[in-house]
Amino acid sequence: MDGLDDGENDGFETVFEFDPLPRIPIGEEEEEDTIVPSPVAFETTQDESESETPTPEEEEDTIVPSPVAFETIQDERETPTPDAPTKITSKKKIRWLKGRFERTQKSNFIPSIPVTPENCLNPHEYFQLYFTPKLIELIAEKTNMYAMQSYINLFVTTTDIEDFLALHILMGIYKLPRIKMYWSKKIGIPIFQETMARDKFFRIRNCFHVVDNLSKPETTDIFWKVRPLFQAIRNRCLQLPIEQYLAVDEQMVPFTGRHQAKQYVRGKPCPWGFKLFMLCGQRGLVYDFLIYQGSSTEIPKADSEKFGYGGAVVLKLSNNLKPGHCLFF
Repeated sequence: MDGLDDGENDGFETVFEFDPLPRIPIGEEEEEDTIVPSPVAFETTQDESESETPTPEEEEDTIVPSPVAFETIQDERETPTPDAPTKITSKKKIRWLKGRFERTQKSNFIPSIPVTPENCLNPHEYFQLYFTPKLIELIAEKTNMYAMQSYINLFVTTTDIEDFLALHILMGIYKLPRIKMYWSKKIGIPIFQETMARDKFFRIRNCFHVVDNLSKPETTDIFWKVRPLFQAIRNRCLQLPIEQYLAVDEQMVPFTGRHQAKQYVRGKPCPWGFKLFMLCGQRGLVYDFLIYQGSSTEIPKADSEKFGYGGAVVLKLSNNLKPGHCLFF
């Protein structure tokens, strides 16, 4: 202690000392019974004549930090019987503790396939890995179907759909405040005027579909109208060779229109939009992702009740990982 010399410390003995642990908020009823270790080292006066070996009664009262990552606080009176179903731990009774992580098995990780000039693809070939020809045919078919249902004079081919998607990608590079400006005679960009007429572009934009709009399935999926497109891109992400160091985090897709799944996340560069949970690597590649849609999000309900919503998302995105990966979340 500050201000005391070695001679003034006689009669004091340190029982134990540990790093401060964060206190997790729990229910008001359990707050009185919860023991939170103090960040200050405990000191006690003890006579030199007394034995340093603690008695059995003193061992029961000694607080020792748990080395496990987390533990669930359960009522001792609730002892499940073999015939009774297992009771899911309440989210309020989950408390995270600080402890040392010990690797249980050696890493036998196989590095991903290196990129060489021989296996490097051009941009169009790389684009077709995610937007396969089969997916482009599906989009053209459903777009023509919706145009007929809406009595719009439009017929598109697979080439038209590819040109339409390519122009949208270019709009993310050459940014103008209005879409019509890309076809303007004064400030327009020639590649837009040479690829597709402006009116045809807007007709495809209004009729763009990937499912039959009149055959709604019996599901709680909010994104059922774009589910084939979502699943095709996700299947390609799952086929990528996964690197060793991974992280699970959320990402916002900017959107300012009206939709029941639109979220506002304070502090994000784009606070309004759709929220995605993504499994990404150190190189910036996406290996899996999940769209947040409230209670309809594709995560097991049992995991959400047991580990919380964030823990259930991490378990969902890490299902395809093998031993040897390092996951940060």
